[in-house]
This record gives sequence, C-alpha cells and structure tokens, in this order.
Amino acid sequence: MRKTIFNPGLWFGCIGALCSVAWSQKLVVPPQMRDKISSELTKPVNVYQLDAQAAARLESAIEAWVGQRMNFKGAQTRKSQRFPGRVTYSVEMPSSVSGHTEDSAAQSVMQAPPSVPVFFTKSLNCYSYRKLLDEPAQTRLEKPQAIQVVTDLLLTNKFVEPTQQDGFGEAEAVVRELRKKRITEQDREGEGGEELVLQGVIFRRKFMGEPVINSSVTVDLQPDTKEVLGLKHYNWTPVLLQFKLAAANASPRTLDDVLAALEEKAKQYAGRAGQASLSSVTRGWFQTDKELIPILLSQVMFPHDDHDDGYAQPINLVGRDDVFYPPKPPSAECFPSTYSTYNDWVALGKPACWCTRYQCDGDADGKDSGGLTKYRVFTEDLNLIVANWKKKINDPILDPCADIDHKDSGGLTKYRVFTGDLNILITNWKKKDTELSGNCPRPE
Repeated sequence: MRKTIFNPGLWFGCIGALCSVAWSQKLVVPPQMRDKISSELTKPVNVYQLDAQAAARLESAIEAWVGQRMNFKGAQTRKSQRFPGRVTYSVEMPSSVSGHTEDSAAQSVMQAPPSVPVFFTKSLNCYSYRKLLDEPAQTRLEKPQAIQVVTDLLLTNKFVEPTQQDGFGEAEAVVRELRKKRITEQDREGEGGEELVLQGVIFRRKFMGEPVINSSVTVDLQPDTKEVLGLKHYNWTPVLLQFKLAAANASPRTLDDVLAALEEKAKQYAGRAGQASLSSVTRGWFQTDKELIPILLSQVMFPHDDHDDGYAQPINLVGRDDVFYPPKPPSAECFPSTYSTYNDWVALGKPACWCTRYQCDGDADGKDSGGLTKYRVFTEDLNLIVANWKKKINDPILDPCADIDHKDSGGLTKYRVFTGDLNILITNWKKKDTELSGNCPRPE
C-alpha cells in the first residue's frame, strides 16, 4: 500500500524537475483536504524574530569547539563567490584513531602520525565541520547510546538550548550508518564485504510542536572512540518569543490562493503518469535570514511514482513563496539549450559556475589555489564535493557548482554529486590552467 507520511526532507522537491511537457490535468483536491486547508487558514498567523545575540553566542561556541580540533591559523581560507558570506577553512590534522596492534603502536613512535583533511565551513546561521577519517570501526553504537552521546554534546556545548516551545526529542532523531567496501586480498577473491566507518545522528527541530523544515543538526561519530567526525548545524537559531509579530501587514492567503499556488507547483511535475492529488496538509515553520515564518506543508501524490512519500510543497502564509528559493540575479543563457543537460541546468537555477572555463574539469570553486602553485583543481574543489556528497537535485543546500559532470548518478539514487564528479577531480588533481583545455562547458 502506498505510504502518505509527510517527509520534511522532501520539502524542496518542487524545484527538482522542470519539464516542458504541457500540463493538461488539474490537481485533485479531495473535500477533506479542502476543509483542512480552510481550517488551517483560520488559525492565528505569527512571525518570530531571530535572536541576534543568541546567534552570535552560538557562532562563538561552534568556532571555539572547532578551534580545539583544527588549527585555524594554519588553515587555508577560501571565500565563496556564489554564496556571499560563506567561508571555508581547510587543513591537514593528525588522526586521533590509533592502531589496534602493538606493532602499529611501536611504528607510530618512529613515524610521523598520519594526517587527514579537516574542513570547516560557515555562513549565516549555518556551520559544517568534517574530518575525513574513514578508519573501520570495531564496534557499533546502539541507537539509544548514539542519541545520548550526541544529545550530551549539543547540550554541554550549548549548540542547541531546548525550551518548551523550541527544541527536539528522541522521537525526531534519526540514526544512520556509513559503510565502505572492504578491500583485501581475500575480498578480491570472494564477494567482498563492508566495514562500518561512522554513525550519525540527525535531530530535527520543532517549534510550537510543528516542524521547522529547514532546521537540523547532524553529528557523525567514530563508533570506537566516539570522536566527532562531522557536525552540521543548519538554521537552528533561537527566536525572541517576546517579539511575536502578527502578520497583519501581509496579504492573507485565501483558500483559492493556496489551491492556485499548489496547482502551479504541481505543473512542474507535468509528464508523470497519472493525475496529481493532494494527500495531506499540515502546519510548519521555515527559518529565513531574520525570522521564523509559518507555512503550510502539503503532500502531492502521483500514481505509480517512484517516490512513495510523494512531493512536499511549502506555502508561505505571510508572503511570497519565493522565500524558499530566492530568485537569482538575471544572467545570460550561457549554457547551450541544445545540450542534453540543459534541463538540469535550468532546474538547478541556471548556475553561472557551469559556464566557467574549467568547472567541468573539476574547478568547482572557480579559483586556482593561489600562491606559487596556482593549481586550478585543488583542496577547495574537493571541499565542495565533500560538502555536497550524495546530495540530490531537490536538496535545498546542494551547491550545483560541485556537480562537475553535470549528470546525476543514475539508477534509483540519482545523486548529483557522486563518483563521476570525484573521478574527474582526481584525474585533474593539481593541474594548472596550461594543462587544461579551458573550454567548459565542453561541446557534446
């Protein structure tokens, strides 16, 4: 039986597949869904201002914690051209995971300790720390233990300060695992196996009992040592509850207005088999740069679609819907419409980086490494691939500049940033301008 459970992770799916096929059918809205929307529209609509002082304290706390794990003074610093205010620090740091034998311990005395790349990226209300350590784990944390370790980390460092109105709970926590293919002589002869590399815990935010669809905190752990290998803190900024702003100045959304907006968004999936139908509607929140705004979360279903949970469509209750995907500055059609990947370029917002001279050869950040070397493909490009690894086209924080080959991975996953992009980067690693053709986007 088809599931109809709402999945906040799919909220941005409305821009994931732009089509040119004409929409010939209307969105089906069952009577109970129409009544549900009408009921939600009668509820009070308030906007909450973000707490600027709390945001500054959070930034300081995260930077202090990261500063204990990487050397900022020795780090390479890059500022993003695509996203103003985004800064990435990268440095090689010693691995803290020691060997499991006496021989390896003895060797460590005579050899320099192994080092691994460490990255930290920060922008407005968003922070990402990653240590690229993929040592196989000998143990596995049970879900309650992993959740407790991460909860203690968040509360002790005040990365999240839950209140009765704003916080998280174990019911909203998701525990995931990352495994890699084991490569040994024995495995080459057989079918091979997998090794556990890390375990991650994802906390989703709830405000006034309703989900904040673009707020989350993810912590990745090395199971043996419980060392934090990854921290992603996105749009989880405290609000000023005493400064509740009634949305009296905003144009109220009417039932007809909401239905028209939903039907317009459903057109973006034109060409799919069957007729779209509205299966659920709930209230939620969305954090902008300055406020926490109320929204409607609607679930649109397509019969015989490969997405069992359908597609989540957000509706802004206090303004325009482009707050979810701000319009980009107008630019010329630099990417040829005759290319087979043109529709993907359009769906991703026509990123100008796809038109730069070396992007299709691995230059994701649009710069060389500077200094005396001036490598066109180097660590900052790798940083972007790591930060966007396995992200799909409907991921709100996907940076399309990391999509080097301009294709998804195919199959059921359809990752926009995957091995194809990494292979191109590896092939051109440390190459300079004179070693590359400089003719991107390359003719098909």
